[in-house]
Amino acid sequence: MRKLDKLDQKIITELRADGRCSATSLGNKLGVDPRTVRTRIESLRNDGILRIAAIIEHKAVGYPIIADAFIDIELGSVEKVANKLAAHPCVSYVAVPIGNANGINIQLRCQSNEQLGQILNETFPKISGIQNIDFYIIHRIVKDIHEWDFPEDL
Repeated sequence: MRKLDKLDQKIITELRADGRCSATSLGNKLGVDPRTVRTRIESLRNDGILRIAAIIEHKAVGYPIIADAFIDIELGSVEKVANKLAAHPCVSYVAVPIGNANGINIQLRCQSNEQLGQILNETFPKISGIQNIDFYIIHRIVKDIHEWDFPEDL
């Protein structure tokens, strides 16, 4: 694990706000030579700490419905079911938790409640290994994964 210094953290925070920001612009804003910024970004990327990616605004492209679901899975079927769920185009997140439950957490992005209902009531129940689906529609996301920032103690 690499320890991030304050400059690394500031660079990441700025890139989180605008991933297309140039090293020159970042250097000027942070009071650092742009070559230092470029070197730091490349190092963060090479060390697997930073990945620069586009974030799709789901509502703007016609997918305003978000739902989270916990899916109970038969013992021994978790990996197979997780991979099938991840392959569905409306599934944006798949996680396999460790704990008392034998299941999978997912998030879906859908065009309508009808589409969500079709997926949860018709498509997913046909996947071998799924026992039960508990879900809820997300009214509003207050903080999303791409908005996560460094804890104060770093």
